[in-house]
Amino acid sequence: MGDIEKFNGLVVEAIDELRKLPSPAARLSGPLRTGGDGYETNLARFQLGEELLRSRGFTVFGYHGKYADAIKAAYDLHFEHFHIPILKSGLIVAIYFLPGWEGSGGASYERQLCEEIGISIGDISREELLAFEATHRGS
Repeated sequence: MGDIEKFNGLVVEAIDELRKLPSPAARLSGPLRTGGDGYETNLARFQLGEELLRSRGFTVFGYHGKYADAIKAAYDLHFEHFHIPILKSGLIVAIYFLPGWEGSGGASYERQLCEEIGISIGDISREELLAFEATHRGS
């Protein structure tokens, strides 16, 4: 099976998964592999950001596990054949962007796409993340 066919199958699975999740569903976007403050710090920020969104009543749909594996294997194809169909499904109501998203090619593209298709966009500041961490993780 080729990469495009694999993504097509994963899109069907992801959309089915999204339909079963409690609404509203949101996504987090920002620097991970490039931009930001390095992979480890970016990953920790993603995890904290997802916790923050859950505390605000969102179900967070992340591209983890099998989705992340497929994206890594065919990075050049994932926006067109995975992200775009999922975002156009209408099942994700908002995308929140982490600090430093401007330095990430993927997050910048995702923000532009959300603007084009009308998905609500929010920003999470460093200060919000620090305050949330201090009150919810006891730091």
